[in-house]
Amino acid sequence: AVCWGHPDFGGRCSGIDFHDVTTIYSSGAAFVALKKDLGQAVCWGSPEYGGECSGVDFRGVRAIYSNHHAFVALKNGLGTNESGSEGDAVSGVKMSVSRRGFYSGLAVAFAVSSASL
Repeated sequence: AVCWGHPDFGGRCSGIDFHDVTTIYSSGAAFVALKKDLGQAVCWGSPEYGGECSGVDFRGVRAIYSNHHAFVALKNGLGTNESGSEGDAVSGVKMSVSRRGFYSGLAVAFAVSSASL
C-alpha cells in the first residue's frame, strides 16, 4: 500500500502491515485496515478520529461504518447502539458517534496496490 498526505491524518503508513487486509475504511483523519478473516485490524492516523484501536476486539466484525469523527463496527450476532451519542458495539469500547451522517476520506488521499494485499 502507498499512503500520502499529512502524516498526522494517516498520510504515513510505512510501518503498517497490510498482509491479509480485506477492506480499508476511513474517517476524516484516520484509517482502519480490517483483516476480517483473522479478526484483526490495524489503525493509523489521528487518535481523536479513530487512528488508535489497540484495545478493540475485531473478532466477528462484519462491517465498519464511519463518519468524519469516528468508526463503529458491527459484529456478527450483535446490534448497534443507535443513541447517536455513545456506542459500544465493539468489545465495550466507547466511541463517539456524530449525528451528521456518514462521509469519509476528507483529509488524506489513499491508494492500495492490489499486488501488495
